[in-house]
Amino acid sequence: MESSTKTSALLVAVGSARRAAVAASREERFRPVLIQPAKPWSASVF
Repeated sequence: MESSTKTSALLVAVGSARRAAVAASREERFRPVLIQPAKPWSASVF
């Protein structure tokens, strides 16, 4: 039960982080450079 709750919470955190990153990348063009290193990390979560 705990593991599933932690997983769902983690997915929500990753989703909200991606939304914030996308919003930031639209405002600032150099932001995708900061998003790139996070991609392998998010891929390893799934």
